[in-house]
Amino acid sequence: NKPLPSLPPNLIKLNLGWSYNHAIIELPSKLEILNLGHDYNHNLPNLPNTLRELYFERAFNQQLPKLPENLEILDFKYNVRYN
Repeated sequence: NKPLPSLPPNLIKLNLGWSYNHAIIELPSKLEILNLGHDYNHNLPNLPNTLRELYFERAFNQQLPKLPENLEILDFKYNVRYN
């Protein structure tokens, strides 16, 4: 598992997978769906205004950033312990 490369600006869905745990520096400006995966536990960058769905899995234990006004689904799975 390696840090993400620069992501395409038109990417609309990002699923980090089970064991991804590297900090995300910047998210694509048109991103609509973000699934942080099972092991992700880093602060998030600013979330794009286009984000509609945000999924947290088990390991996330960080302060939440400001949530976009267009967010429709905010899902905390398993035993997430966020600040």
